Amino acid sequence: PIDAPVLITVSALQGRKGIDRVLDVIGHLKKTVPDIRYILCGDGNAKDREAFHAKVASLGIGPNVLFMGNQKDVSGFYNAADLFVFLPEFEGFGIVALEAMASRLPLVVSHGSAFPEILADGGGIMVDPNAPAAVAESIESLLRDRERMARMGAEGRAAVEKKYSWDAVALQLAAIFENQIRK
Repeated sequence: PIDAPVLITVSALQGRKGIDRVLDVIGHLKKTVPDIRYILCGDGNAKDREAFHAKVASLGIGPNVLFMGNQKDVSGFYNAADLFVFLPEFEGFGIVALEAMASRLPLVVSHGSAFPEILADGGGIMVDPNAPAAVAESIESLLRDRERMARMGAEGRAAVEKKYSWDAVALQLAAIFENQIRK
């Protein structure tokens, strides 16, 4: 349906990226949000890809999940989505999270790794990636509160502009150089 809620992950399709966890969440969500859609942009090795397709089949969520493969431009996918969901075991920085925030997408991400820093000024929520039912409840709650999602999306966009724009990064780098020169 045209008004079906859409979740997205942009990531390499690798086990450590938490795709299997999000698929479990989709399995839970399908019970209460039967028309939920989950878009995956990215690709990986054949073994992981086959494991994810097998999990989709075993959970009975085939009609809900779209594997889009590698994409040169993911902006249209971000614009079509309602939430960015990313539940990796560990993520060094999470540039895809910043891309999603720049697109005004609220984030639902694993607690820990770089995400506390990325979400310090708002833009999303952190969840326990090993609790799929609780993550599904959090997502469902967000989907019912479009005003909260819009607020989170605006906070995320503002945070990206403030801390991660080229101008902001250049100023941070200049400050580092000036500090080193003074030493």
